[in-house]
Amino acid sequence: MRTIKKQPCPHPDCPDYGSSTQVIKAGKDKRGRQRFLCKRCGRYFSPTKGTPFYRLRKPKKDFLEALAMLAERNSLAAVARIKGVKEETVARSLEKAGQHAQEVEEALLRGFHLSRVQLDELWTYVGDKGGKGGIPRLKRQEGSGRPRPSIQRASSG
Repeated sequence: MRTIKKQPCPHPDCPDYGSSTQVIKAGKDKRGRQRFLCKRCGRYFSPTKGTPFYRLRKPKKDFLEALAMLAERNSLAAVARIKGVKEETVARSLEKAGQHAQEVEEALLRGFHLSRVQLDELWTYVGDKGGKGGIPRLKRQEGSGRPRPSIQRASSG
């Protein structure tokens, strides 16, 4: 016997919000993904509504691989190059996943009154890191193409 996974209605203004009793399958979209209809509020939705995968154009696998690469501290540019997408796409994906993680965390911790919390996380940097560290570069003298020495030598004489 095949079990059918029930989808709860994701619309907060629906009287059956979060319930799957009035939800039925309602065909597929043009990309072949299953659609659902809440008979109570009359609205259609996708099973990915409310997840980071909602309105995703690339395969879920690519999205998850990109996030894993970012968690391993690869740069946005490196991930974009490897995945063959624009840097902005990777940044949007990271933003979307971060927003969803924040919403899940808030939902899980709602009602808890904590005085201390310890979190262990993987992290990645998003934004402008500024100049590169290391040895400072020599400044160029005005009007000259040659670098100006950074250490003054005592004159002999």
